[in-house]
Amino acid sequence: MRNLGSAFSAAGNGDLKMAACCSNEEFSGQLSLENDSDFSDFGDSDSDEEQAIDDNIYGYPNDVEGRNFAEIDEDTESAGSDFDCDDDQNVDANGVSEIAFVNEDTVGQVFISNERDDASTDTSTTSNPPRPRKRRRVTTGNQNQARRLQQQQPQFIWNQNNPNNTVPEFHLRPGPTRVWGGESSPAICFQLFWDDALFEFLREMTNKNAEKKRADNPDKHKSPWRPITSLGEMKAFIGVCVAMGILKLPDLHDYWQKSYRLFEIGQWNEHMSRERFKGIMRYLKFCDEEVDKPQPRDGQDQPSPDKLYKVRRFLDKLLPKYDQEWVSHQWLAIDEQMIPFRGRVSFRQFVANKPSRFGIKVWAMADGNSGYILRQQIYTGKNVEQGIPEVGLGARVVLDLTVGYQDKNYILVTDNFYTSPILAQKLLARGIDCLGTVKANNKHFPKDIIFPQKPKPARGSGSWRSCQKILAVSWYDNKPVYFLSTVHSPEHSTDTPQEQRGVRRRSKGGAASVPCPPLLHDYNKYMCGIDRADQNNRYYSVGRKCKRWPPRVFFHLLETSINNAFIIYKATQAGKRLTSKTFRMTLATHLMSGYIANNNIPVARRRVDANLEPRLQNVGPHIPVIGPSRVCAVCSARLSHQYKHEKRPRPARSIIRCETCDVHLCLNTNSNCFSVWHKQQKLF
Repeated sequence: MRNLGSAFSAAGNGDLKMAACCSNEEFSGQLSLENDSDFSDFGDSDSDEEQAIDDNIYGYPNDVEGRNFAEIDEDTESAGSDFDCDDDQNVDANGVSEIAFVNEDTVGQVFISNERDDASTDTSTTSNPPRPRKRRRVTTGNQNQARRLQQQQPQFIWNQNNPNNTVPEFHLRPGPTRVWGGESSPAICFQLFWDDALFEFLREMTNKNAEKKRADNPDKHKSPWRPITSLGEMKAFIGVCVAMGILKLPDLHDYWQKSYRLFEIGQWNEHMSRERFKGIMRYLKFCDEEVDKPQPRDGQDQPSPDKLYKVRRFLDKLLPKYDQEWVSHQWLAIDEQMIPFRGRVSFRQFVANKPSRFGIKVWAMADGNSGYILRQQIYTGKNVEQGIPEVGLGARVVLDLTVGYQDKNYILVTDNFYTSPILAQKLLARGIDCLGTVKANNKHFPKDIIFPQKPKPARGSGSWRSCQKILAVSWYDNKPVYFLSTVHSPEHSTDTPQEQRGVRRRSKGGAASVPCPPLLHDYNKYMCGIDRADQNNRYYSVGRKCKRWPPRVFFHLLETSINNAFIIYKATQAGKRLTSKTFRMTLATHLMSGYIANNNIPVARRRVDANLEPRLQNVGPHIPVIGPSRVCAVCSARLSHQYKHEKRPRPARSIIRCETCDVHLCLNTNSNCFSVWHKQQKLF
């Protein structure tokens, strides 16, 4: 061992690298000297001074089990060294194992030692500690797949070559797919989406839900209920909802109140009573829990994550009808919609810049010219079922919504949440052009046209780059805006009118024209397709306040269907002026006219026939009938008013009941409350 120490001490005396070797037999004999005071093992017999020296050299204490670090390193993976981990490849011809520790601070010095030296050599002879083993980074399958997708992304080389893009020719006839031979009506256009089969589905699911809940918990459901037996009653319920969107009142009971005649709506009770409306609203259902609820798969404890199973069948029946009834114009727009909802649902979203910040997000594609909603997709979060991270949510939404619109020369307009050079390239491969704003920090967007923060650029300034057919444009208005387009050129043509070369902006000196790129006018014109539909729905919103999220989705789709039916009706009635309010009022009247709450009540007042006998004229619907004895409504109201602050006597009871008003009234020799009830506005 002293020969080995001399070899280490002589290693730094010259520029030539020196190696001191000894055989395993000689060194093993030296290890047998257990009483040698110059050496000690790494056991508990180390003194505090020796332990401190070891800590200073290695940076950490010896192994708690008494093993030396050379023995521990044999079981671990070698890292950060050019030496091979295989011991057989590090043995020379004399049977000596060589392990090299190179100190980066000491140039030209190589220390070669036997692999057993570390077990018995004095720590003072060791000049360099072993390098700590590098920790391996463990990656999951999702991270590996995301890395592979990132490596497969194409590279974009931007230049200043003019792509000379133009808007392609569009050969389809936009508008309704049906040929309307005769005159259409709001009811006929609405039935294109809400046919009798859909109303029958709602009636069946609502009756099943009411029957199940009342059987499972009869104490909680004590209110009277009878099943919905006709489609007319289900249509009347929808008609009442549409009418409530036109005539907005603070509370649901205000539509049926009779205490204030000035605010009384007399005709509603003829088609549906308040308690009947509340009952249908309470049990309204869009699925069969026993059939539609996801069940655990084979070998799995958790069911498949279909978060929309409560409305899945309803969506499958309604949504495909949208693009079946309408051929879109060339320009399409994709944006998100928000269904207002603050209740409990796992996929509730928060969007700060929306009028309704909390709710359910819906991806929608609309006709850029008319605002007709073609497709909708409810966002429920990441795709947990496939276990794949959603790389590029905006691109995934666009590619899903545009299925079936390939190779028809459509042009898609999106905002900066969706637009990217990669999406533009994928859409071009499908035969779809695109236009949209893009974020400045997009990975593949050209960085040399991004505006610096200082100095502030001039208003109307801009630049552009191109990559094959994709055009990237930067333009500064009140703030920097960045675009991507595959149908525009970077500069205006010579025949472009002067008013289209700029946009009107207000300034301190008055209104002025700010130069703008050619694509700006098309973006402002066609991007508002979704906003136009939301604006029409917001004027006469159908939805009511709900604690459950499925009715909120139901009312949102009802509003979308009414808006689409209105657009179809306007297309079939060219030259006629019809507002959305008039369309909805006509539709609500038609839906409620097919059902009467009491079959004895006529829909409208009958014309008096002069040939009828006087006893048959102007009889009216208020006919007294005999029934069980109940408290008289007039006597009860009078006594309640007379004895406000003291105990009142019992009111009179009567077996006479008004068939229309459904109240019991006195009709005898002592009092005629029946006449007072129907003739006097004040009962006391």
